[in-house]
Amino acid sequence: MDELLDKAAAMANVEAHADALLALEGSAFTQDLRVTMARADLWRDLGRRHEALAAMRGVRERLGAAAIDPCTLFDLAELERLEGERAAARRTIASIRELHGAAAWTRANAAQLARVDGQLAAAEPVRAMSARDLLGNLRGAPDPAERLAALRALLDGHYGATAAAAAVRERAVAIAVGDAAEAVRLAGVVAWRFDAELARDFVALALVDTSPLVRRAAIAHADKLAPSAKVTLLSARLIQEDDADVFLALHDGLRRATGGGVAIAPLDIATSAGRAEVIARWRAVGFGKEAQ
Repeated sequence: MDELLDKAAAMANVEAHADALLALEGSAFTQDLRVTMARADLWRDLGRRHEALAAMRGVRERLGAAAIDPCTLFDLAELERLEGERAAARRTIASIRELHGAAAWTRANAAQLARVDGQLAAAEPVRAMSARDLLGNLRGAPDPAERLAALRALLDGHYGATAAAAAVRERAVAIAVGDAAEAVRLAGVVAWRFDAELARDFVALALVDTSPLVRRAAIAHADKLAPSAKVTLLSARLIQEDDADVFLALHDGLRRATGGGVAIAPLDIATSAGRAEVIARWRAVGFGKEAQ
């Protein structure tokens, strides 16, 4: 059991939440409470909060609220609030105070409990989602516009200039660049903060994206690489590129990296034959590598 849960946690840590769910659901322990809670966590992290909520309520029904720690009950109340079930959320908070009022967690978080309960009583909308739930929307919201909105909220810096905030931002960008929607991938690539250790792999991946807009955005990051690495990546892409605008951006990037290279006129890249001729001219000068 512990090995299964550790495996699922490790998968989630590398953004393989769906695989982690499959591992848990395909096990012989699907009725185990720890597996149920692990599945609820994964559903929440995938933005499937209604499924997480149903699973956590099932655990409460089986065990009773008195047997569940107050922190977990507050997570349940948060899910109820996010799903628009204000009365249910208030009842859950009341159960924390009634059944766990003497617990250390409850005493330490009394102000937060009071604040959330007051907001629920006043029917105030959720003004700011937690980073966890925004990441869940980014991973799993069916509408690309909703995923893009989640990414923008995560990038807005509402979480402070801390190591934790930096980690949230890094995770958000990593999720975004693998999104199915061009707009989300583009926003992720544009938002990426240069990391010398990861830069070459990041740029290489973005340069082969199916979207011309994403490939062009990658070239701006390539400008920060060492000239030799930049020339290697841009020249490899130039040979394959069939979009005229991206081809020109790659060509210009190579010229910046080499301090010269091949001069062309705009009409030279308007056709595939013209682009092939430009590539031949770059090859003739070794893609400017002698100038690095």
